[in-house]
Amino acid sequence: MLKSVEYLDRVLAGCCWEVLISRKDPDDSIGALRQAAKSLTLTLASYLADFVAGTLRASRTPQGGPLTDEENIHLLGANFWVQPIYQELLHAASRHNVSGDGERKRPCSGLVKIVAKPRRAKTRVPAVDTACVADWIGGHCPADSLMIWFSAHCAPQVIREPECREQDFRQQFPQWFDEHFPAKYEKNYREARDSRTLHFHNRQYLKSSVNLLSASIRVDWFSLPMEKFLDRMPLLRQGLVKGVFLTKASSPWAGNKSQSVQVSLCLPNQRDLDTWYEAVFALPLAWPDITDIDPHYLKKTSAHQLLSIRMQMGVSHMWGGLSPQWHLLKYHLWNAGPSYHTGRLEELLILNRPCRPGEDVHDSVLPTSYRQAWKTWEHTRKEIEAKATTAGVIWFVEEHEVVQRILEIISRDEIAMNVTYQEAREHDNLKEGRATKRRRRDGPSSQAPMVSTKGT
Repeated sequence: MLKSVEYLDRVLAGCCWEVLISRKDPDDSIGALRQAAKSLTLTLASYLADFVAGTLRASRTPQGGPLTDEENIHLLGANFWVQPIYQELLHAASRHNVSGDGERKRPCSGLVKIVAKPRRAKTRVPAVDTACVADWIGGHCPADSLMIWFSAHCAPQVIREPECREQDFRQQFPQWFDEHFPAKYEKNYREARDSRTLHFHNRQYLKSSVNLLSASIRVDWFSLPMEKFLDRMPLLRQGLVKGVFLTKASSPWAGNKSQSVQVSLCLPNQRDLDTWYEAVFALPLAWPDITDIDPHYLKKTSAHQLLSIRMQMGVSHMWGGLSPQWHLLKYHLWNAGPSYHTGRLEELLILNRPCRPGEDVHDSVLPTSYRQAWKTWEHTRKEIEAKATTAGVIWFVEEHEVVQRILEIISRDEIAMNVTYQEAREHDNLKEGRATKRRRRDGPSSQAPMVSTKGT
């Protein structure tokens, strides 16, 4: 999921650019940008949960039946996955001293773990022309890869599902490597095609006595739903189409690139079952017990539960903090003059971006001898600069819109699978907290008798 995080960095940078263009004092909209970061985190969590549940649900046994039974049918619904994934995203942002060894030993949330990458130490403030997107937005998400555990007998069916989906997607939407290509790019095309087929490899896991069989494939259908966010950037889009802004400002419309999906299986060896099982659990990785499904995730997700996770983690979104560097954003926004591609920029940058090697759109400036083009460009730039106002705060996709979408996905799965969730009572935690404070204040003698609520 590293490429998805990098793409969301660019979408958040697009939100910052829209604020910079449309508001005279962009600092007034910091709250709106943090709200957008919350919504982006929730969107990623819901998409990943739907992706995991959909993959398990679409995977069938050789006899055509589902992979699960009545005891673990909850694994097939997004409701089971959205909370632990959301918690892991926030947990990645809440840590500062991440190490590879610590990540391997860290326990997971339920059957989910998001591995965080260590931050690179910065010895100096980066120059404006070498700063990365994370420097522009003043926030860093260390999330690197998403790990999901499921029963080993499901592995053959699960790995076939991404391959079948990739083949169906390429038939419906032919990709650049499926078309004719110049001879000089033959290596790029061959590598792209090979990566879209299953590759198996057997290796020793972390120098242990347990071998790991892994199957991996790169897929193109993995695409985050960012349309609502992009629709809230009209001035940024207008400046790109007119050639006033640099082509790098179109990165929110670039989409996230192909993702790698891998399914791994611990292979048996000469040991008996009990000692082999102990050896697997002794590996430097926190393996969960898949037979013990946390009943907390069997409750139907509510907005209050998602809020409680944020309060527990102490962060609001997967970037942890957010402090846009407006001078860097401005430096990487404005173009120096009219482009050679004027009139085709909307097609090249937004509607139908080229994906083939060697067809990237590069920034270019017409010579000053093109007087009419320069005059039009300068007039357009002044028009866009004049649109900056002090009228209120610019808002992007609000949190309740994303939460509503999550609840719709959960309800859809609930109806499709005919499964009954436990309703989460939002006020129980609040009442329990108030009662705990009251008992602590009044002393042990005031403790009320415990009443069982099972079956109510």
